[in-house]
Amino acid sequence: MGFGSSGGVKAHRLPVVLIYLTISCVVLLALGACGGEDPTPVPPPTTPPVVIAAPPVQPPPTLPPLPAQEPVAEPSGPVSTPLVVVPGSRFGAGGRAPVAEPTLPPTEEPTVAPAPEPTATPLPRPTPTVIIRPNVPTATPAPVRNPSVSVNPGSGQPGTGLTVAGTDFAPGSPVGAVSFGGVTASPAPPVTVDSLGSFYATIVVPDVSAGSYNLTVTAGSDSATTGFTVQAPPSGPVVPPGSPIVNTVAPLAGNLQWVAYFDNATKSWSLYDPTGTFNPGLLPFFLSPPTDLSAYSPLTSLDTNLSYHWNLQRAATVTLGGKEYEFGEGYSVK
Repeated sequence: MGFGSSGGVKAHRLPVVLIYLTISCVVLLALGACGGEDPTPVPPPTTPPVVIAAPPVQPPPTLPPLPAQEPVAEPSGPVSTPLVVVPGSRFGAGGRAPVAEPTLPPTEEPTVAPAPEPTATPLPRPTPTVIIRPNVPTATPAPVRNPSVSVNPGSGQPGTGLTVAGTDFAPGSPVGAVSFGGVTASPAPPVTVDSLGSFYATIVVPDVSAGSYNLTVTAGSDSATTGFTVQAPPSGPVVPPGSPIVNTVAPLAGNLQWVAYFDNATKSWSLYDPTGTFNPGLLPFFLSPPTDLSAYSPLTSLDTNLSYHWNLQRAATVTLGGKEYEFGEGYSVK
C-alpha cells in the first residue's frame, strides 16, 4: 500500500520493532532459567538498523490564476467575508485558506452644485426719438408788474415828514410828485427807481384840511395808491403878535419849533408854539404835562434867570435876551 504522508510510514513500522524487541527479551530469560551454570553469554543478535526512508518532498502545487472579478457594486447592507476553497495539500484543517477582505474604494460624498442666482432679464430701453423743429423766433412777453406803495407814518399834521416806499416799479423811472387828493408834494431830494423796481422817497404833508386822503405816487408809466390821514393842527395857546417872546427868539427863526415853561409854584404850564408841532410826550413825565393843549397858557416872554423846555430842529449857539445859549438838536432844558 502506498503512503499519503510520512506520518503514515512511521505509524506502520513502529509495531514491528516493538514485537521484535519483545521476542528477544523472552528468549534471553528462558536460556538463563535452564542451566545451573552461567551460560555462556550469547551476544545479542545484531539487529540490523532500521532505515526509514524519508518520503520525497513534493513541490508546492501551482495554483491556477484566479479568474478576473467583475467590478463589485458598493453593497448597501453589511458586507460578509467570502471564503475561497483552493484544492491541494499543505493547507490547514478543512482545506480552506482565508481570503483577505477586499478593500473597497472610499465612498465620496455627493457634491451638490449651488443653484445659480436668478438673473433678471433687463427690459429693453426705448430708443429716444429726436424731433427737429424749425427755429421759430418767439416774442418775449413783457414782464407784468404790480407796483405798490406804503407810507410811514400813516397819519400826520400838515408839515409832517413822511417816508414813501415803492416796489415793482419800472427800473430807472424818476419818482414824480405825490398827490394828496389833488394837492401835490414833491420828493426832496429827487428819487429814481432802482434796478430792482424799488424806491424810498421823503415828502412833507402839504397844507390841506384834516381828513382821509388817497396818497398816489407816480413813477414813469406806473402808479400806485395808499391811504393817509391828515390830522388837524393842535389848537394850542395863541401868542399875540408883537409879544416880547417873538422878538427874543427871532435869532432862532426857522429853527425853533416850540418852547414851554413849567411853574413849579402853581404846577402849571405855558407854551409858545409858532410851528404847531408841540408834542407833550417829549416833556418829563414826572412833571405831569397835560395832553390837552387847552390846559397850556400862552408863553409871551422869557426870563433869562429861569429854565425852559426847548425843541429845535438842529443844534445852534445863539444869544437870546442878552444870554448866550448852546442848544443841541431836538429837545433840551436851558
